[in-house]
Amino acid sequence: MSIKTKISSGEYVCPKPVKWDLFYKWLKLNTGRNDIPTPLILSGWWPSTNFDKNERLIEQIQIASDHGIEDKAYDFLSKIPDGEWLISSD
Repeated sequence: MSIKTKISSGEYVCPKPVKWDLFYKWLKLNTGRNDIPTPLILSGWWPSTNFDKNERLIEQIQIASDHGIEDKAYDFLSKIPDGEWLISSD
């Protein structure tokens, strides 16, 4: 199963905080945008649901797509080891 399918199905909710922050910084650098929605980490991690986290990641990926770098974004995310992902128990 591809990383795109795992994320869109919600199986892979989002990267864990350290890796998600790295993706966020990569996305800002590669789009030149400073208004990218922040990852739900730090004070946003515990009060947000898995659905909220997955929606935020998908929103970030859409921004990558809007800038023509969706494939590069999925390549970045595919290099994150399984143990560094929040995986849905559903």
